[in-house]
Amino acid sequence: MVLVNTKMVAQQDAPLKSTEIQVIHAAAMVDVKTGQLVNDVLVVIEKQRLVRIERGSEKKKYDNVIDLSEYTILPG
Repeated sequence: MVLVNTKMVAQQDAPLKSTEIQVIHAAAMVDVKTGQLVNDVLVVIEKQRLVRIERGSEKKKYDNVIDLSEYTILPG
């Protein structure tokens, strides 16, 4: 993930373990296929792959959510 805001945030260098699920809550995400900005999103990453995008309101069903709710993200 590349994170974009008024300040740049570096991509995490440590690789995920193959069994880990990471969930990122972001204020917005650029949908690179449509060029649209999608607000209040959860990005679910499993085995180092983006597996789904959900509404931010779904974050209660996950234990560990990385809070980037002040940032706009760009998958890639």
